[in-house]
Amino acid sequence: SSGINAEYGEDTERELKKIAEFLGMELTEELKERVLDEGKFETMQKNPVVNKSSRGIDVKKTRFIRKGKVGGWRDYLTEEQSTELDKAIKKVQAVGGRVRCTLENN
Repeated sequence: SSGINAEYGEDTERELKKIAEFLGMELTEELKERVLDEGKFETMQKNPVVNKSSRGIDVKKTRFIRKGKVGGWRDYLTEEQSTELDKAIKKVQAVGGRVRCTLENN
Protein backbone atom coordinates (compact mmCIF):
# COMPACT_ATOMS: atom_id res chain seq x y z
CA SER A 1 0.00 0.00 0.00
CA SER A 2 1.27 3.45 -0.84
CA GLY A 3 -0.16 5.04 2.29
CA ILE A 4 -1.37 8.05 0.38
CA ASN A 5 -4.87 9.12 1.27
CA ALA A 6 -5.95 10.82 -1.95
CA GLU A 7 -9.17 12.21 -0.52
CA TYR A 8 -7.35 14.20 2.15
CA GLY A 9 -4.12 14.68 0.19
CA GLU A 10 -1.99 13.28 3.00
CA ASP A 11 0.92 10.87 2.99
CA THR A 12 -0.08 8.60 5.83
CA GLU A 13 3.08 6.51 5.73
CA ARG A 14 5.28 9.57 6.02
CA GLU A 15 3.33 10.83 9.03
CA LEU A 16 3.38 7.38 10.63
CA LYS A 17 7.17 7.30 10.31
CA LYS A 18 7.38 10.72 12.00
CA ILE A 19 5.26 9.49 14.91
CA ALA A 20 7.32 6.33 15.33
CA GLU A 21 10.54 8.36 15.27
CA PHE A 22 9.14 10.78 17.84
CA LEU A 23 8.18 7.87 20.10
CA GLY A 24 11.53 6.20 19.56
CA MET A 25 9.88 3.11 18.11
CA GLU A 26 11.07 0.82 15.37
CA LEU A 27 8.48 0.83 12.62
CA THR A 28 8.66 -2.66 11.15
CA GLU A 29 6.87 -3.43 7.90
CA GLU A 30 4.39 -5.62 9.82
CA LEU A 31 3.62 -2.87 12.34
CA LYS A 32 3.31 -0.25 9.60
CA GLU A 33 0.82 -2.38 7.65
CA ARG A 34 -1.19 -3.09 10.81
CA VAL A 35 -1.39 0.59 11.78
CA LEU A 36 -2.31 1.63 8.24
CA ASP A 37 -5.05 -1.02 8.15
CA GLU A 38 -6.39 -0.10 11.60
CA GLY A 39 -6.43 3.55 10.57
CA LYS A 40 -8.62 3.00 7.52
CA PHE A 41 -12.03 4.59 7.82
CA GLU A 42 -13.82 1.32 7.07
CA THR A 43 -11.85 -0.52 9.76
CA MET A 44 -12.48 2.16 12.39
CA GLN A 45 -16.17 2.28 11.51
CA LYS A 46 -16.46 -1.44 12.35
CA ASN A 47 -14.34 -1.28 15.54
CA PRO A 48 -16.64 -1.48 18.61
CA VAL A 49 -14.30 0.67 20.71
CA VAL A 50 -14.20 3.42 18.09
CA ASN A 51 -17.84 3.32 17.00
CA LYS A 52 -18.97 3.31 20.65
CA SER A 53 -21.03 0.10 20.35
CA SER A 54 -18.88 -1.25 23.18
CA ARG A 55 -20.55 1.38 25.38
CA GLY A 56 -24.06 0.23 24.52
CA ILE A 57 -24.70 2.68 21.70
CA ASP A 58 -26.85 1.14 18.96
CA VAL A 59 -24.79 1.92 15.86
CA LYS A 60 -27.77 1.08 13.65
CA LYS A 61 -29.72 4.00 15.17
CA THR A 62 -26.93 6.45 16.02
CA ARG A 63 -23.80 6.58 13.92
CA PHE A 64 -20.87 7.90 15.91
CA ILE A 65 -18.72 7.56 12.79
CA ARG A 66 -20.71 8.70 9.81
CA LYS A 67 -19.54 8.68 6.18
CA GLY A 68 -15.91 9.72 6.47
CA LYS A 69 -16.15 12.31 3.72
CA VAL A 70 -14.76 15.80 3.71
CA GLY A 71 -17.52 18.35 4.32
CA GLY A 72 -19.97 15.77 5.66
CA TRP A 73 -20.74 18.11 8.53
CA ARG A 74 -23.01 20.06 6.14
CA ASP A 75 -25.47 17.17 6.33
CA TYR A 76 -25.72 17.50 10.13
CA LEU A 77 -25.13 21.11 11.20
CA THR A 78 -27.49 24.01 10.67
CA GLU A 79 -26.13 27.26 9.24
CA GLU A 80 -26.30 28.77 12.74
CA GLN A 81 -24.32 25.87 14.24
CA SER A 82 -21.77 26.16 11.45
CA THR A 83 -21.36 29.89 12.14
CA GLU A 84 -20.86 29.25 15.87
CA LEU A 85 -18.27 26.58 15.14
CA ASP A 86 -16.44 28.94 12.77
CA LYS A 87 -16.33 31.58 15.54
CA ALA A 88 -14.91 29.08 18.03
CA ILE A 89 -12.26 27.94 15.54
CA LYS A 90 -11.24 31.53 14.84
CA LYS A 91 -10.84 32.16 18.60
CA VAL A 92 -8.50 29.17 18.88
CA GLN A 93 -6.54 30.31 15.84
CA ALA A 94 -6.31 33.89 17.17
CA VAL A 95 -4.29 32.68 20.17
CA GLY A 96 -1.97 30.58 18.02
CA GLY A 97 -3.90 27.31 18.17
CA ARG A 98 -3.84 25.09 15.13
CA VAL A 99 -7.11 23.75 13.77
CA ARG A 100 -7.06 21.48 10.75
CA CYS A 101 -10.08 22.49 8.73
CA THR A 102 -11.32 24.99 6.25
CA LEU A 103 -13.90 27.55 7.18
CA GLU A 104 -15.34 28.09 3.73
CA ASN A 105 -18.80 26.80 2.85
CA ASN A 106 -18.20 25.24 -0.55
